[in-house]
Amino acid sequence: MKISILFLFLFFICFIDCAPLIKTPPSPVVWSEFLGINVQYEWWNETIVKKQISVMKDLGIKWVRASVHWAVLEATENNIKWEYLDTSMNLIKENGLKSIVTFVGTPNWASSYTNGSPNTDTYPPKDDSVFADRVLKLNSRYPFVDYWEIWNEQNLSPGFWRPYYNATRYDELYQNTATILRNAGLGSKLAVGGIGYYGISVDKDNNQVDMVADLKGLGTFKDSLVSYHPYTDLPEGGLSEGNYADNIYGHYETSIYVNKNIREGGSNQVWTTEWGWSSGTESDQVDRETQAKYTVRRLLIDSLVGFNKTFLFTISDLDARASSIRDQGYGIVDLNVNKKPVYDSLARLFNITGSSLESISATDMNSYLDKTKLGEDFVGVFYKKPSTNTTLFAFWSISTNISFNLKTNQTGKLYSISDSSNQFITPSNGAILLNLTSDVQIFEWPLLHSDNSKDDDDSSKDSDSLSFSNKLHFDLLFIFISIILLFFI
Repeated sequence: MKISILFLFLFFICFIDCAPLIKTPPSPVVWSEFLGINVQYEWWNETIVKKQISVMKDLGIKWVRASVHWAVLEATENNIKWEYLDTSMNLIKENGLKSIVTFVGTPNWASSYTNGSPNTDTYPPKDDSVFADRVLKLNSRYPFVDYWEIWNEQNLSPGFWRPYYNATRYDELYQNTATILRNAGLGSKLAVGGIGYYGISVDKDNNQVDMVADLKGLGTFKDSLVSYHPYTDLPEGGLSEGNYADNIYGHYETSIYVNKNIREGGSNQVWTTEWGWSSGTESDQVDRETQAKYTVRRLLIDSLVGFNKTFLFTISDLDARASSIRDQGYGIVDLNVNKKPVYDSLARLFNITGSSLESISATDMNSYLDKTKLGEDFVGVFYKKPSTNTTLFAFWSISTNISFNLKTNQTGKLYSISDSSNQFITPSNGAILLNLTSDVQIFEWPLLHSDNSKDDDDSSKDSDSLSFSNKLHFDLLFIFISIILLFFI
């Protein structure tokens, strides 16, 4: 099999970057602009959708990614079923949500398929101008949509693009559509179809190919939004279908490399528009607590690699209409819109960090830790919290459980994301002693430990301790008086 440049790059970094991953974001992070979420509003009745929007807005999320399947919208030529979309799309507008909408799936009458071929909707259209005309019609009806995404995971053949991998044919579809949209003054709404994983796939001869490199060479990315879908087994990386980021920080290293290539191709924005973990009991799923843990870890890493936005898959668990059992469990709420642990963990994260974060200086970052004392799978992320002018340090390890020192002379507060526990810690000998686990913890400093700011979880303990102390003082006083009286009697 042909070895791609991407694979060689990853092979190289496995040997040169085995140190702990300790970083600060390259630019400010505003959660409401950075984190979006995929939605399937057209699946559900209006009552359910309104509940989904409500819990989403409670998290501060205002960006959604929706999908329009052309084969469903217009199964018969010129008979467009607007009722399929109107309710869900109008709810996006009424709630002031920002949106990117994927247009994908060719109906039989417009498909380039040959007679007898299965899955005709995954073939590109036989006339790109007809495809582009439908995008214009969609924009005319829903002008509030911010971006129209042309196809989805076109590098994954035959699953999403038939009959075989063909970057040149996808570029033709995109460029032909882009020309028509630009002529209509809609060039700023153009988005390349979300690329599966990090772009790696195989061609019809089973040779490894890289769609990011191929589309960059064809000029597809110029002046366009480009996104990809970095699903991995672990939030830090790890082998998964189509993903060759097999060192422990594969996602961080690979994303920086892929983002650099996309921007060099002329893209004006780079997003991830799908990622996440499915909760359930199947072999390719994780339990709900692990889903929560992994999601927070990935989100923090995504803040480091230069994405303009990152989109979770997805708002709600799905029913049997999903393409697999695995696809049914990705939601941050369940089918009844009950919050899953992943929702609660995200809420805790945003409550701790506030609405926006900034980077700290490299000098400050390097002064806080002794990297030689940390394991290879240590991850630490430093932020400045502008609302309180405090420093935040988020940290975890994939497998190592050790104690380490954070060098500071200032008192601060340690938060756990997996539960609501927190505690104040005072430095000893110029350092704060922290315990490393696979759960994300965040230490914030400087913070004063005043009498009015006791830890919620420790308040009952403090009360019990005070009661015991008062009783002990009373008992000692009683004994002392008794001894004095006996001495004088």
